[in-house]
Amino acid sequence: MINLQQQVFMLDEFHSYLGCGDGTIKIYNAFTSKLMYQMGSNHNHGDGMPITSIRWRPNSSSESGAKSSNVIVSITSDGLIQHWAVNSSKCLHSFKDEPDNNLYALDFAPDGKMFATAGQDTRVYVYDEQTRQRLLDMKIGGKNLPGHSSRVFSVKFNPQEPNMIISGGWDRTIQIYDIREGRTVGSIYGPQISGDALDIYDDMIIAGCNRNKDIVQMFSLSKKQLIYNIDWESSSRKDIESGYLYGAKFSRPHPNYIVAGGAGKNEVKVFENNADGSASFRILSSIHELEAPCLAIDTSKAGDNFAFSCQDGRIYICNYKLEEGYDFEGYQGGHFKEVSHQKKRNMSDVNDEEEERKEQ
Repeated sequence: MINLQQQVFMLDEFHSYLGCGDGTIKIYNAFTSKLMYQMGSNHNHGDGMPITSIRWRPNSSSESGAKSSNVIVSITSDGLIQHWAVNSSKCLHSFKDEPDNNLYALDFAPDGKMFATAGQDTRVYVYDEQTRQRLLDMKIGGKNLPGHSSRVFSVKFNPQEPNMIISGGWDRTIQIYDIREGRTVGSIYGPQISGDALDIYDDMIIAGCNRNKDIVQMFSLSKKQLIYNIDWESSSRKDIESGYLYGAKFSRPHPNYIVAGGAGKNEVKVFENNADGSASFRILSSIHELEAPCLAIDTSKAGDNFAFSCQDGRIYICNYKLEEGYDFEGYQGGHFKEVSHQKKRNMSDVNDEEEERKEQ
């Protein structure tokens, strides 16, 4: 039985990655639901601390020593940072920078040369990926920019401006950092973040809030203010049980959609950007009556699919344009039965692609 009191999730074109509360990381084939790799504390016994975030290490340029894309990084609730070789399931490097700090958030710079962590001690730390040494302890920005005052649950590099980092947590603020200055350079008041529910694309910041009103909010990075609240309900009547989100993500590579989900009514919703690209998002589809809360969400780089994982151990892989009311029954510990409108592919072709990917 997988302990999912803590759970994080990541998706790519071929696999889904589940970080579990027992300290293990499980990697499934996204087409067959077969368990492909397992790594983590004692592998099969699962006696480690909860995995609180996992990230692929992006490909980086040739002058960096971290060129392989076949490495994932994980953090745990007791502050352990680990690098893993996926194909061998071996731990390449493991360290604790702040032994008394619980870590909850992790992200990589777009070029893979740096990564950032955050957690209980309210600070954001930036590390050099090649040396694994801390580069920056993001300091407060002065009297009017005090930084976070409570736990931080999400940290994100801006993919369009890699010197900018944002973070969010329980103190209802989004903090904005500039790596070049090594400090907080801005702050936005509003969202209460309790999971990987903060995302950024260019000037747009999306926040999935752990509350039952103003559930999904859009902010401007440049203006450092709320632009508007995205309607969670399609009707004017609000349900007090809705909301309480743990995940929110833009689609990739372009922010045509937002996917958000949580524990309020055990539901996940997809919001679509207007055709003019004005960042006026509206509800496109909803996934209702899940058997357990949605704890984590990720979107595929290919741009067609998204996925989410629930507290009962189920992983769902979906197409953005699934119609409302579709049967979203999933496999225990596996993947969603069908990806609507996805072209059927011969599994031998998929396996060939996987082998080619391993050789690269």
